[in-house]
Amino acid sequence: MPSRKKTLLLKAVELYKQGEYEVFNNILPIQIEGMFADYLQDTTTFLRFSKMDIYSNAVLKDKIRHLQEVKSDIYPEAVEYFMYYFNNMIRNKIAHGRYKGNPDEQIQDEIFAKELILDMGMLVHILSRKSETEKMYRFIHGYQKYYERVIRSSEEHQCFGALFNDMIGDKTIADYDTLERYRPIQVAYWLVNPYYEKIYGQVDDKKDLLELRNEFLSKEFWEYVLKRLNSVIDQGYDYLRINMEFLSVVKGLFRCNINTDVKQILGKVNAALLKIKDMQQQPN
Repeated sequence: MPSRKKTLLLKAVELYKQGEYEVFNNILPIQIEGMFADYLQDTTTFLRFSKMDIYSNAVLKDKIRHLQEVKSDIYPEAVEYFMYYFNNMIRNKIAHGRYKGNPDEQIQDEIFAKELILDMGMLVHILSRKSETEKMYRFIHGYQKYYERVIRSSEEHQCFGALFNDMIGDKTIADYDTLERYRPIQVAYWLVNPYYEKIYGQVDDKKDLLELRNEFLSKEFWEYVLKRLNSVIDQGYDYLRINMEFLSVVKGLFRCNINTDVKQILGKVNAALLKIKDMQQQPN
């Protein structure tokens, strides 16, 4: 969430604490709609590198529809509530100036304010769980330390196997409210694109990101990748597991600031992936 939006929401919460319910109730619904715009912009960050539609002028219902179209994994109950009840009964009433406080029955204003606080809380939770930049942060933060605890073998680098599975699109990310796989090219963007580095640096020290990037761009990692791919080719097994988007990642890395040794290995990795692509295209 942009810092300016966070500051404004905190000011609105202060109005709630002070009992200024009429003012609060006139402000928060419009800010909640703005939070949907932030959510839409964030969740389409990766997509907008190739498709520049931001839907900045869409009304609330259309923003939610766009979130569904781009498979943002927005909670179904949030779709139903915000698209219909919130939009028709709350947002439109406030936006068209039809809401007035009730000085004789202030309890009604307070009840409405509490409802809006819950609405905001739900959307903040969605942003913290489902926005792309939050997923990027959770993916990178503590990545190496996690696999150092999990992989005890001294014969293999602790995180190379995990990075390889990320690149072939064969690692499932499981959490209490989600089960998903990230695209290889998306993970690569998270690791090497300066835009994501800037975002990461706004919320935490970039040490984890930079260390994981160094591993990802190292000669040792790509030697490991080449060994794994050659094993797939030699055994003629498991080649269907390889997501060919990995090929696009390898080609894109040639444009990164990497040394000659790594580029030579990437060339061999590219050739191995082309062989596996041919294997995948062969009729069974």
